[in-house]
Amino acid sequence: MLYYLRNQILGIVDDNHGLQTELPDKYEGKVFLFGTQPQEVDLSKALRIPTWQEAYQIVKEHNPLQQ
Repeated sequence: MLYYLRNQILGIVDDNHGLQTELPDKYEGKVFLFGTQPQEVDLSKALRIPTWQEAYQIVKEHNPLQQ
């Protein structure tokens, strides 16, 4: 659904570390992975959000509408 709603939903914050592998390679939205990720997570396709205290700032910095 994220891919099909890509013009309406610009990204997602999730703790599902496998989410990025479920999205097509051409998905251009932002994937923010919350929490500690296992070593096999490809952080080149996602941004890490270690804590909720840091979430707002990280999402704000990577907002595609402000770039």
